Amino acid sequence: FLPAGLLPGAPAGAKTLGVRPEYVALADAHAAGALPATVRQVQDIGTYWLLTAVLADGSTVRARLRPEADVPAAGSSVWLALLGPHTCFYGDNEELVA
Repeated sequence: FLPAGLLPGAPAGAKTLGVRPEYVALADAHAAGALPATVRQVQDIGTYWLLTAVLADGSTVRARLRPEADVPAAGSSVWLALLGPHTCFYGDNEELVA
């Protein structure tokens, strides 16, 4: 879960957002619904790559990348697409907002 305020356009009342690693993707710089991050670790899981990155506020995000993906190295700056049809926003009592 991440602070909802990180993404412009979060629904009213949203406090946190949740998105599973398989729905996070590498994105072009400044793409809508994407945030800049620094890659901390990349792990070859066999059937996919697990990328762990840190956002500017210190939040950790994980992305599950295809095995054939051009995977960035640890320490690289990337943009991660977080906003999509599988992104969930939650309010004060962890109730689903959108």
